[in-house]
Amino acid sequence: MRARLWMLLLEVTTFTVADFASRDFSPRGISTPWLSQVETAVPPQNLRERFPTHNFETSIDHLHNETQYEPHTTEKFKLRYWFNKDYYKPGGPVIAVIGGEAPAINRLIYINSGAGGRLAKATNGITVLIEHRYYGESFPVKNLTNESLRFLSVPQALADLSAFAKEIKFPGVDEDVTAPKTAWIAYGGSYSGALVTFLRKLYPDVWWGAISSSGVPEAVLDYWQYNEAARLYAPQDCVRIIQDVIQLVDNILLGNNTSLKEKLKTTFGFPASVDSQAFAELFSGSLGGWQGRHWYPKENSASVDTACADIRKTEPTSSSLESKREAVEELVRAEGSLKVDDDFITRLLNWMNKINKTVLLPCSLGGRSPENCLSGPSSRGGREAATKTDIKQTWRSWSWQLCTQWGFFMTGDVTPNIRPIVTRLTDLEYSAKMCGTLFNRTLAQVDTASINQWGGVNISYPRLAHIDGESDPWRWASPHAPYAQKRNDTIDEPFIEIEGAGHHWDTIGLEPEEIGKITVPAPVVKAQAYTERFVKKWMEDFVTQKHNSRFV
Repeated sequence: MRARLWMLLLEVTTFTVADFASRDFSPRGISTPWLSQVETAVPPQNLRERFPTHNFETSIDHLHNETQYEPHTTEKFKLRYWFNKDYYKPGGPVIAVIGGEAPAINRLIYINSGAGGRLAKATNGITVLIEHRYYGESFPVKNLTNESLRFLSVPQALADLSAFAKEIKFPGVDEDVTAPKTAWIAYGGSYSGALVTFLRKLYPDVWWGAISSSGVPEAVLDYWQYNEAARLYAPQDCVRIIQDVIQLVDNILLGNNTSLKEKLKTTFGFPASVDSQAFAELFSGSLGGWQGRHWYPKENSASVDTACADIRKTEPTSSSLESKREAVEELVRAEGSLKVDDDFITRLLNWMNKINKTVLLPCSLGGRSPENCLSGPSSRGGREAATKTDIKQTWRSWSWQLCTQWGFFMTGDVTPNIRPIVTRLTDLEYSAKMCGTLFNRTLAQVDTASINQWGGVNISYPRLAHIDGESDPWRWASPHAPYAQKRNDTIDEPFIEIEGAGHHWDTIGLEPEEIGKITVPAPVVKAQAYTERFVKKWMEDFVTQKHNSRFV
């Protein structure tokens, strides 16, 4: 999902307890791990004019034999879509860009200069962008209660997309371009990258091929690996400083010295009774914006660069905290595993200054005590906000999917031989609290098996391509995960890891006016060119078959 998009969202992906101090109860306030980041910028006016919004009517409930959707309904709803027929010639394919966990209109660039438009141009095809149910304006319900959300699942979304491919009539296109008469090739990134792998495997008679960019076909309950990309690929001097801070905090809070725990909290301005997990999270998340890096300037987030620049500082950022230096030195000395170094002590004081500005000061201005600020949403009206289920609470959609099928709860529960960059106190139960708060659901009700039954990181099928970035935080839920089965790269089943790349870096392309002004990394150029080659070969294979034959 575009890097801005999620992480867009995130500038989402991990939200720490510190967010409670200044935000209402929302995805950010409940540590909701978005895959793509929420894209908040509206698409350029020229794209909105060139590609107007259309609607496709489909069933709210496609699966009347499944008890989980009871009571069933025969009602219909409208999915939004946008299409580009600039390059179409009869016989060309339909390149379907699949929307994910955000308004799809923010991905219009994908059917122009992005992956969809690029592949349509190479194959004389149509490219279409299809919005996911329960996102953007494609809501089949009038509120977001648990009952209304029951139709939000991967199987229902896959059925939407396959019905679209079999039934759509594009305005202004005279030919019948429905599947299977026409070759339909699905393209998706991140969450929607997982969806396209499932489309190809579960609906092979509809989808001639599929390309998964940074796809996550493996649902993972405890996704502690999310932080591995930053730990391994972020500037290592910055990483080591964070690891030292986390080591200090964790060793104290996970130890048996009660007085030392209390001193750590009070030295940083909090009462001794404040929740240890919430307090420890104040020291996590510095590299949470790693997913937001991108070669394309409009998608790139500089949050990691900014965070590391602050972390490296060895000059005090506040003279008022010098009085705390001795107390901080005593903490480091008492913990015992780290050297009492002047630079390290200064960095801890600077961290303290940041906490003062971002947590304690807003707390005070809001008339709340420090303990109140870290005690969770219920103390500040958040619990009431969590009960809101009107249609405007659109962030509930992805939270529901996480709590019912995907998991992806980001923890610090790493293996013992890894020095973490987030606190180990953020365990699975703590990270998944939102499911109980929002939906009265337990961890046991997160049905990851319903996703992983299709192969997880080992999913494979003819004409199913996997493209991943070497430094993508979501690689550990992809076929390029270190523990996935090894496989070869072939034209029939392309398997590409882009050197140095982050989250679906291959998806974006340059607008005409940007060519020559922005440099696309050579590994990305290579991956994009290869994608065009294997899609052309797939189309040659399609042409050799009768359009009414059964796909394999």
